[in-house]
Amino acid sequence: YEDSELVAFYELRILSDGGVGLVRRDTRTGEEIWIFSGSSEAINQGNAINQVETIMLELNFILYINGVNVLETPLPEYSGGGIGLGCASGEEGTVQYKFYDFSAGH
Repeated sequence: YEDSELVAFYELRILSDGGVGLVRRDTRTGEEIWIFSGSSEAINQGNAINQVETIMLELNFILYINGVNVLETPLPEYSGGGIGLGCASGEEGTVQYKFYDFSAGH
């Protein structure tokens, strides 16, 4: 995806081992700035299903995983924009991703 006006985007990372992170990536330099990195017992590990809800309330990012508030943090640099979904596998093998009931609104 290319957008000459896009300066940065945010990437939410949820790992099958219970790890969770939020990264701001500068599109000009490729630099990653870690806003949050940690783990949560709310994340169902392995092949289990996780329900993820993200909210931007004014300039605050809020993350719920399986109904548990996992993260609330201010994002003062946030200026609006698009939303996208992506998945990646850290290892070779069979990986399956499914997105149900995806919605975006304001």
